[in-house]
Parts: sequence; C-alpha cells; structure tokens
Amino acid sequence: MRHFLLTLIFCGSTLLLRGAEEGLAPSLDINIDYSRDPFYQEIWFWVLVALFFLLLLVLLIRGGRGTKDKMVLLSGIEEQSGHTGEQDQ
Repeated sequence: MRHFLLTLIFCGSTLLLRGAEEGLAPSLDINIDYSRDPFYQEIWFWVLVALFFLLLLVLLIRGGRGTKDKMVLLSGIEEQSGHTGEQDQ
C-alpha cells in the first residue's frame, strides 16, 4: 500500500510539472506608444517655464532696486551728520 501511494504521488507530480511547462503563457502587450510626445516637448510647458523665469527676473530686479535706494539714503544720512560710523567713547 505504501509503495503504491509513493508511486501515485511520484507520477502525479511529474504529470503536474509537465503540464506546467506546456501551459499557455499569458499574452503580454509590450508595444510602446510613441504617438504622444513627453510633456516637456509640448508648447504649454515651455510657456509656463518662460512665465516662471520672467516672474523671477522681475522679482530680482525689483528687489535689487529697493536695496540700492536704501543704501543711498543711509549714505546721505552719514554724510550729513559728520559721523564716520565709529562709536563715541
């Protein structure tokens, strides 16, 4: 009985392995769609990039102008008061 069960298990496992080798492979669609370009080749992307850099340029120009005006005002105050910037002791 034991010998019969071992033979049955052995034959069954070899049949299962043979069936697994010959099984139908799932069909895979590996085609790549090249009809749509990446987003960085679209005109709307470059318009947004240009607007962003234009905004940065305007902010840098306006920020630099305000700092220059403050420096001119400070230098004028120091010249009028006659102080060289050193503290009195």
